[in-house]
Amino acid sequence: MVLTTWHLDPKFLDRKGQPRALPGDGNGVTFSRLSVKSVGSDVPASTLLRELRDAGAVRELDDGRWEPLMRNYLPHTIDEHVIRFGEQAWRMLRVPTFTTSRARASCRRGSSAPR
Repeated sequence: MVLTTWHLDPKFLDRKGQPRALPGDGNGVTFSRLSVKSVGSDVPASTLLRELRDAGAVRELDDGRWEPLMRNYLPHTIDEHVIRFGEQAWRMLRVPTFTTSRARASCRRGSSAPR
């Protein structure tokens, strides 16, 4: 989310529409403000910045500002159970749609209840 916001939100773009190099914190437009806007204040900006740096998604410039090297980043530590839960939820959400569509088709044919 942070990198996406950094690439899309006009507050964090330069005059050419490219992501600005940002200081970590301080006054004005900073990575800390970007972090809060993107993910809230639950994760400290310094922790997020360190993770993005370690993943090669951002780099620190000589003047101490940070620039993005990737447009998005997904941690590799996503638990397989989270992925399976998402797949199951997606399947469950599709069932009512299918059932409802089938019921509508049955009603159009003159049947009062789906088969």
